[in-house]
Amino acid sequence: MIAATASETERRRSSGPAAPVRGVQICEATTVDDLMATFRGRFEVFVGENILSETTDGLIVDEFDALPITCQLVAKQDGRVIGGCRATPMFAAGLPSDRFFDFRPHFHNPPEYSSAGSALWVYPDHRTGMLGVRLARSLMDRGREQGVREVGAAVRPEAVPIFTRLGWRVVADRFDHPVERAPVIPMVVDLHRRL
Repeated sequence: MIAATASETERRRSSGPAAPVRGVQICEATTVDDLMATFRGRFEVFVGENILSETTDGLIVDEFDALPITCQLVAKQDGRVIGGCRATPMFAAGLPSDRFFDFRPHFHNPPEYSSAGSALWVYPDHRTGMLGVRLARSLMDRGREQGVREVGAAVRPEAVPIFTRLGWRVVADRFDHPVERAPVIPMVVDLHRRL
């Protein structure tokens, strides 16, 4: 699931675009420490905001995180992971979203050119500088670099206007995610479409 918080959306409506968070680097997680910080951060944000149920190990991780083809992007400030998201290309086992929504009918390219974006999170104290948008753009840029043509994601309703401005389109009605305790709206972006 890709989420932007209501507080980020409301702040943008009331005060216009925020200045970018300074000193933040977005890069691929390449160390075990960065990956563990990502899985802990997901837990703290998704469980703390009642999106997912608590786990006993304090991590939010699934089988797609273990795949070498999954790209984990992290936002780091002063060496600390403060946000992240992942991109998983379509392959024989499917996409992370397959358990609750089939994006295949909404992709217009062969499967090898499709990907899923998911697990976008940012710590609440770093949500004032459009960091979620920067992560989403980085995910899209990374996809373009790797030849991906389309990305699908289950997006929280409050984030739909943000993703629409980035070129995403709604492909199905809002529904309650069966695992996460939150409504989502399926969206797809054509990475080669000019805005």
